[in-house]
Amino acid sequence: MAKLSETTPAFTPTPAIIDDPDRARRGALGVTTGPVARTLFAIPFLVFGLNHFLMTKQMAALVPEWLGAPSFWVYLTGAAMIAGAIAIVTGRFIIPAAIGLASMLAVFILTIHIPGMMHEQTMQLSMISALKDFALGAAALMTIRAVGHDPTSA
Repeated sequence: MAKLSETTPAFTPTPAIIDDPDRARRGALGVTTGPVARTLFAIPFLVFGLNHFLMTKQMAALVPEWLGAPSFWVYLTGAAMIAGAIAIVTGRFIIPAAIGLASMLAVFILTIHIPGMMHEQTMQLSMISALKDFALGAAALMTIRAVGHDPTSA
């Protein structure tokens, strides 16, 4: 006797899905979730970016000494986060914004969080921050995949 999985595919596209190429952009309820999801994804970047301007002195202490000019780097990364958040919310230049955000988060993990994990005093906070940045960077990469077929978002 054949197993169910051998005789019946796990997913058979219905004519409604085949005939509606925009179906992939809508959720199970048939509504477009892109603007809401993009806004929710962008909020942390906007908040973190604003914090770079409001708490520059505290953030500058986290910049590796070998980079020099810590306030400059705090302002630059804060502005990049705000610009990335705006691009994602507006739906314009999402792909370059997501690539930039994911790259910046990878640099944070490598230059701030991993070195912070080597010290007992900062180990726990550095681990939490690394995992947060890892998740946000992965979400940025998934955003690229989600909008990759839409030429207006590039």
